[in-house]
Amino acid sequence: MKLNNYKYIYLFLFISFFLFSLYCIFFIGIAYDQIFHIENGEKRLKYLLSLGRYDYYDILHLRYYPGLYDTISAFFATVFPRKFYYESFHIINFVLGITGIIGLKKVVKYFFGPDVAKIFFLISIFTPVYFGHLSINPKDTIIATSNFWIMYYVIKYLKTNDESIRTYISIKLSLFIGLGIGVRIIFLGTLIPIILFLFTEIFFLKKITQRIRLKNFIKHIFYILIISYILLVFCWPNTHSNIFTEPYKLFLDSFRDQSLGPQISYFFGKFYQTQNTPWYYFIINFIFKTPVIYLTTFIIFFIFYKKIKLIHIKNENFDYFVLFTLIILTFPILISIVLGLKIHDGIRYFLYLVPIFNFLPAIYLDYLLKNLHINYNKVFFALLLPLLFIFLIKFITITPYQYSYINFFNDIFLKKNSFENDYWGTSIKELIRKFVDKIDHASSIRIATCGANPVNVKYYLRKYGLKNFILTDFNSKFDYAILINRAILDDKIKDNFTCYSKFDNKKTFLTINKAGIELSKVVKYN
Repeated sequence: MKLNNYKYIYLFLFISFFLFSLYCIFFIGIAYDQIFHIENGEKRLKYLLSLGRYDYYDILHLRYYPGLYDTISAFFATVFPRKFYYESFHIINFVLGITGIIGLKKVVKYFFGPDVAKIFFLISIFTPVYFGHLSINPKDTIIATSNFWIMYYVIKYLKTNDESIRTYISIKLSLFIGLGIGVRIIFLGTLIPIILFLFTEIFFLKKITQRIRLKNFIKHIFYILIISYILLVFCWPNTHSNIFTEPYKLFLDSFRDQSLGPQISYFFGKFYQTQNTPWYYFIINFIFKTPVIYLTTFIIFFIFYKKIKLIHIKNENFDYFVLFTLIILTFPILISIVLGLKIHDGIRYFLYLVPIFNFLPAIYLDYLLKNLHINYNKVFFALLLPLLFIFLIKFITITPYQYSYINFFNDIFLKKNSFENDYWGTSIKELIRKFVDKIDHASSIRIATCGANPVNVKYYLRKYGLKNFILTDFNSKFDYAILINRAILDDKIKDNFTCYSKFDNKKTFLTINKAGIELSKVVKYN
């Protein structure tokens, strides 16, 4: 059965997704880091437009970030109406994120055919964690988009036999590499498996590689290095005193700066120093944050691998492509375990891997739809339907905070709030809107924050009409405290806690609860 038979369902789902996404974009709040990246982009843009005369461009530790995407998004945000200024950054981020999925779809189409690619696209845009980050994450989403298009253009480079086209492709490659390292230099580490694949293909395996002249290949590598490096330093004023040595120095300094990221992570119901999170940190987060229906298809895929391979009999490189994709997935995870890399905030540092995993359910579902006449496939189809229903209900009910999604394994095996959920405080917007509607505006109130970004809190308090307030910290006297479920290290008493556990003894005044997950709340002092 061809997937074309389901084209109207496919079209309906895509249109529904588009309208649903618009709602999420305008409803969700500013993420914790996002406000700083917006300001960073504004200042970097002023610097460039003033031809270097504007020199106030340092925002916290963002001197370690090249700032290319921050600057680009700040430029495009100027064309939106001022009242939708912050939402414009959500839109720009979302568009780029979806564009990345389109690039990865092209890779899947080449590897496994158009039917698998269509299923892959639908699965990927409805992957909760990835969807949830699309509009609010100005770092990892952009890195993912860069990765996906680099994968596509590497494949296209190898496939063509036209050197002029290869030159054109190498320029495109340099633009996406520049975009990636323009977010974080460590992005280059994510390209290692792709680079290894490229060189192995050209010089050894030659499964898909057309004839390549070494002289031209070296020339194209040179183009990529030069253009991507120019993009790296272009919007990075901290390097303009010496564009050859300063990027290297700042990169090394970023590893020494302890202000980067939280010092404490809350994981599996326990506290960890961020640099000492367990080796299985990503694996456990991935298992609990991936829909069970996806996890089930991962397993079934390998059980029926030989049968699935039969419907791809014309694809003589099927095994090769599956192996390549699995290497892309496992290599960075293994390296992070071996090197003990500092990881926090769930799986966002490996966000670019999350959609790639979807090639497994896409291939299996393609096989299933084409072989529903077989009895045992009908059994698996009947098994997957209730899992699909459970997933869709939770995906919708957690709107628009899909990045906080956690599957029903958490309800079965773990206690409530065993993970940080809305660690970026995107539900603060909704919380404050409801909070301001419930309180007396006549008297001055003291409001403390825990976990939430005070800058964002102040912005939304004023946006929703509260004028008479004093913002303080949770160690001072307060009338109300605004909390998110995030791990905190209290430097005054050297104690670890989540904001929720810290204020267990306070009266809950208001909560934002979605799909059984308590995302943020307001507590009252007495």
